[in-house]
Amino acid sequence: MITGELSLCQKSHPHESILQEEKMQRLSFNQNWLLGGKAVTLPHDAQITEKRSKNTSNGGHGYFPGGVYTYEKAFRAPFEWENKDVLVEFEGVYKNAAVSLNGKELCFHPYGYTGFFCKAGRVEDRRRKYHHCSG
Repeated sequence: MITGELSLCQKSHPHESILQEEKMQRLSFNQNWLLGGKAVTLPHDAQITEKRSKNTSNGGHGYFPGGVYTYEKAFRAPFEWENKDVLVEFEGVYKNAAVSLNGKELCFHPYGYTGFFCKAGRVEDRRRKYHHCSG
């Protein structure tokens, strides 16, 4: 299962914490994701796309075979994001989540169903098309 939000913040001083709530704008980023080429909305559980089998070795997963799944999202940064630091917050992802943006790994989170942030960095060119992936 994967759920997430996008957070933007403007730091007024270089030593100021990036996570100060009063300076952060939180936006839903749950729409328009792709899983295996099919549109999904988060939260979403990729295992439900698999066929159940009584012969599955991991019966604790509801007899779904499980696997490695990649969620993808393409987006353009709006004008308001320019020169702002962007964080992506994941409220819950099954274990071993690798998050990348335009082919660069932003973070890796080994723990299952716990929240975490990935620093996406500063948006310098809002006209660029961004590709965000979480595997």
